[in-house]
Amino acid sequence: MLTLSASYNYIKSKPDACRRYHKAYETEMHIVIECPANMNPIKERHDNICKILHREMAKKMKADYEVKNLYERSLAEIIKDDKSIIYDLPLSTREIDIAYNRPDMLHVERIKKKREIIEICAT
Repeated sequence: MLTLSASYNYIKSKPDACRRYHKAYETEMHIVIECPANMNPIKERHDNICKILHREMAKKMKADYEVKNLYERSLAEIIKDDKSIIYDLPLSTREIDIAYNRPDMLHVERIKKKREIIEICAT
């Protein structure tokens, strides 16, 4: 069985460097995670998924919430009865200092004492 390296370029007429960034080897890992040329479309896709999910959760909670289009900024916190959705707000961590204290969404049900952290991954 022949194993091929993802970073080895088998057609030597093409350079090994990334076609868009030109500073790193063009590997699957680089294209999906590291390449700065791909970061803006990935972030935009991630934010759109978050907005759609936030809107659908608000509809399911029957909250009085209207967003006219996808590009309008949604409310940071929606509270309906004992449930709430927190969107794009830093979490209070008191004395504990963490690098990432901003999950995509936090769904809280106070009566059930239930909290769900919703983190979206887009590529």
